[in-house]
Amino acid sequence: PNAEGAVGMFWNASWWRGGGGEKREKGIRSARRRKREKISVIVPTLNEAGSVEKAIRSARRTTRGAQVEVIVVDGGSEDATVKRARSLGAKIVRSGRGRGLQQDMGSKAATGNLLLFLHADTELPRRYDSMIHEVFWNASRHRDAKHIWGAFGELGIRSKGPLLRCVEFGVKQRTKYLGMPYGDQCHFFHRKAYQESGGYKHIPFMEDYDMVHR
Repeated sequence: PNAEGAVGMFWNASWWRGGGGEKREKGIRSARRRKREKISVIVPTLNEAGSVEKAIRSARRTTRGAQVEVIVVDGGSEDATVKRARSLGAKIVRSGRGRGLQQDMGSKAATGNLLLFLHADTELPRRYDSMIHEVFWNASRHRDAKHIWGAFGELGIRSKGPLLRCVEFGVKQRTKYLGMPYGDQCHFFHRKAYQESGGYKHIPFMEDYDMVHR
């Protein structure tokens, strides 16, 4: 899936949605002009050779001057995942298996103040960095931006089938009204918020569900 439209949250309370058209473009241009913090994009992998390159390339589609590092946390792949990730300049971290564990290991290896967790089968939208910085800038006018987390508000499912369209609509409503985005929507945090939350638990699955319910 493709993640689209950043959403900012204060501990599960949805408060701002990246809109479309002229308003969104103005926000992105404004975010470009402000000092931007480094983003660490953390990608947990296990035999993801068929998709990891697209994920990493999407993380490189940033606005000019963006500070971004890509960290691939591999859980013991037996295919070409690590080789392909390294060829694209990603930092490689070895880990035990389990997405929660891998994502938490990536957070410890990260050098950026903004942490973004990207599933290997998901692609980020172009200029995602400006969207994220816009979320934090908008929040800083109301309260401490270091206590914010967020995700992208929609999944851009390429298929036009009615069933998948219903899934896409359900994800959008769940995020908007319940403040409960799935991990595929690329959770992002200020480092301080991530640390104070306790980070992702080292559980084999549903780590995203656990995180958004805290």
